[in-house]
Amino acid sequence: MSDWSTPLVGIYCLVFPSGHFYYGQSKHLAYRNANHLSKLRKELHANRWMLAVCRKHGLPTMRIECLCAEEDLDAAEQMYLDEYHGKPFCLNIARHAGAPARGRKATTDEVEAKRLQGKQSWANGTNALIHCIGMNSAILNRPDVRAKIKAIKSTPESRKRDAEIRTALHQDPEFKAKHAAGIARHFANTDQQQSRLSALRIKHQDPEFKARRIAASQDACRKQVECVETGQVWSSAAEWKRWIKEEYGVIASLHHIRHETPYKGFTFKYLA
Repeated sequence: MSDWSTPLVGIYCLVFPSGHFYYGQSKHLAYRNANHLSKLRKELHANRWMLAVCRKHGLPTMRIECLCAEEDLDAAEQMYLDEYHGKPFCLNIARHAGAPARGRKATTDEVEAKRLQGKQSWANGTNALIHCIGMNSAILNRPDVRAKIKAIKSTPESRKRDAEIRTALHQDPEFKAKHAAGIARHFANTDQQQSRLSALRIKHQDPEFKARRIAASQDACRKQVECVETGQVWSSAAEWKRWIKEEYGVIASLHHIRHETPYKGFTFKYLA
């Protein structure tokens, strides 16, 4: 997945250390992998299930399931979703291909059309998918493999079929209504978030609130700190921070003491 110069089109599976998995599609698998990992690290990923698993078990690794033409992405992904969606350890929220990570409900006709399209592609072999094992870039970038992908993209039948499905979907009144409602909901949530941020700014500018925060911080810094594992005691949090800086060369946060979270292989806490 390190070769960014040759975009690979296909279906991928994100596998977490716990065994949880997520199926998706991309026109540039390497970029999609980096995008997933970046959003998971920053906790900005739209899929709340993936965020929860990542916080507990760590980042996933991408496994390429198959390569296919761009026009066959939805059909190929739908076959995997039909097989795994709703089963244990599957983190896909949406049950149909092409949906955003948060998921949205699809019409019965849309799901059935994509399912039939996927079955037909696999049955007649006209748009056969190229299977690849693991993430071996030497195999994925072989000239013969790239030639097969180019040949698949040159077939107009699947493009025409997908265009008809998309046209019918966007002409559906129910889909239009849901799309408009989603846009309105997005702007409503944005306004609520801005209101909360404004209230928070006003709160932090209050002199009394500032004084209480400073007093609480000073009281915490005067308390003794103990290492749970070794029993070592520091006379104050400030002394503990100086020790951390000398020992590890970093500036530590009092958050680790306040919540007794492991830090540098040890657990620290305030002494009453």
